Amino acid sequence: AGSQTGTNTDNIGDIVWSPADVLADSKQMMQTAPGIVPAARISYIYQDVAITLGDEGRYGEEDCNLDGIPDVAMQGGSLEMDFRNVLARVKALDVTVLIRSGTGQLTVFDPARDPIETQSALASPTMAQVLTLRHNVPYHYADLNLDDGCFLGFSLTPPQANQQPEGPRPAVDPLEVATDFVRITEPFDGATVADPLVVSGEASVPLYNDRQLLIRLETPDGNEIQQQWASVVGGEVGGEPGTFSATIQVDYVLPAEVVVRVQNIEPVELPVVLAEDSVRITLNPEAPGAFRRPPENGEFYAPYIPTIVGGIAPAGGILLDADFSDWAVLSRASGVQPTHFENIVFDQACQVFFPSETPEDVAPVDLQAEVMFAYSDEYLFAYFLVRDERYVPYSNFDTLIFQGDAPQIILDTDLAGDFDRTTANQDDIQVDLHPGNRDGFALYSPFAAYWNIGTFLQSGVQEASAIAKEVFIASVPTLDGYLIEAAIPWPVIGVKGKPGDVFGIAASVSDNDTPETNVQECMISSAPKRDFRNPTSWGTLFLLALP
Repeated sequence: AGSQTGTNTDNIGDIVWSPADVLADSKQMMQTAPGIVPAARISYIYQDVAITLGDEGRYGEEDCNLDGIPDVAMQGGSLEMDFRNVLARVKALDVTVLIRSGTGQLTVFDPARDPIETQSALASPTMAQVLTLRHNVPYHYADLNLDDGCFLGFSLTPPQANQQPEGPRPAVDPLEVATDFVRITEPFDGATVADPLVVSGEASVPLYNDRQLLIRLETPDGNEIQQQWASVVGGEVGGEPGTFSATIQVDYVLPAEVVVRVQNIEPVELPVVLAEDSVRITLNPEAPGAFRRPPENGEFYAPYIPTIVGGIAPAGGILLDADFSDWAVLSRASGVQPTHFENIVFDQACQVFFPSETPEDVAPVDLQAEVMFAYSDEYLFAYFLVRDERYVPYSNFDTLIFQGDAPQIILDTDLAGDFDRTTANQDDIQVDLHPGNRDGFALYSPFAAYWNIGTFLQSGVQEASAIAKEVFIASVPTLDGYLIEAAIPWPVIGVKGKPGDVFGIAASVSDNDTPETNVQECMISSAPKRDFRNPTSWGTLFLLALP
């Protein structure tokens, strides 16, 4: 009748099918599949709406907006809604989200999965938001994508009595998340501090962590050095702030500049930093023993390990077997990571590439390395993993090992005594490590050479160098280079290292890519401006305190 009179403009489907009316928070949705923790590809069905979490991303269950209702947390995740089994017209969709960082995006689709429309929103970590879509074309699917946030619920929202589209209908009661904060008052940004380091300030009272805040000491580029917990004293959750204070013993082996970061962390399945503050400070250069080269020259931290007994590495020790597994255990226990370097400091034929054994393959790199150090009462230990597409070691049995593929360590054993001296003297030594000759997939007869650089500058090779038979070496070829471990007795170095000692150092690797020759064609080093004659161009090695 309306069509005959020209007054009806509704789609026939809108006349036959009533508008959908579904409202659910995430708790109601998850109760359709009780006991199932949100994870990739998990599905739920609520009032005929099929909801499936995406293949990518991380998911977890947590109360994101502190209203007592468990929500679906996502990091780089997605959620698909399928409305095809809903016996009503879906032309209005409201999805309630909390976007912690990044963005959120809601898209609806027609039966052919062609997009109908999209709405995006930016992060607003202190308040829930409603993504709202309305259209005259029915929705058959919808996708929600969140960089880092939570799905709180959804609404298939019917029109009002006057047939006008209703405004957004949130799935949860409007609730603004309490704003957490951390404020460091001591030390202030840019301060120069000495041992001990006192960190204090005020913060909102954490709802989690039993009133604990995490204090992190970091390098200026963000690598964690150590951490410590501090309690919030006084205040109340959601009310008056409390105060915190912690004393940290500052070891002079820390970088000259550090970042102090204090965080309030929500310890859920997908941990969230609710609030943080940070300051950058300088450690007092007048602190005893605070001798260090510029950090850009390379800095190394050597953990203390037990002595090898009877060829067996005790817990936390190093066994010379050309296997990195014990170094990996030591790295995890100490927090010290191997240092990667590829700075070219000597170039006669660097970046020379040769095919590997398979003719169609080409070596991906000419020369790269990583190094890590440790020490005991008897030895300084070194580990080198070298990527070198052609192995050409030095072919003679004398001290000119650097004329072939070989790692090298230079040490200033009296850093404090001649810190400003620009010419090497008798306390500056060099140890070259010959990985051995290759026999199939094995290396045999590795050896080391000792050099006194000060004597070399005065008297030449014969007086300054010798084969160092006391140095223990294990080596093995890898698919794209070689691995070598060495234990250098302290008497070879000329001093006995102890916890807290600091040395000048440069770790380097020589390269030769021309078989049947003995020539140093290339050298890379941890010290980008390495000059073996000038100790001020080297970096710093710190012997860490006993665990």
